[in-house]
Amino acid sequence: MIRSHVWCLLGVLSLAAAASSHAQQSSVGTEKTIDTLENQWLQAQRTNNPDLVSPILAEKFVYTDGEGKLDTKAAMLADAKVDLRDPTSAQSLS
Repeated sequence: MIRSHVWCLLGVLSLAAAASSHAQQSSVGTEKTIDTLENQWLQAQRTNNPDLVSPILAEKFVYTDGEGKLDTKAAMLADAKVDLRDPTSAQSLS
């Protein structure tokens, strides 16, 4: 009887260790993905290239600007492209 309890306990511990290892590997993969996406976003900002950020935004993406105005993905990207063509279209921070 004790022997079967020991085997059950070892089985449960083995399953728990395997699940923990899988979760850690999944977490590392998720962190790398997020890091890559953040770097892509930053590169788009550094180079003033909204086309770089377009593929990482969901079609249902909603942007809220500093004044509380909501924009869709398409509207935000279109505004960013207008700002690139006309530097005077940028709002002042004052």
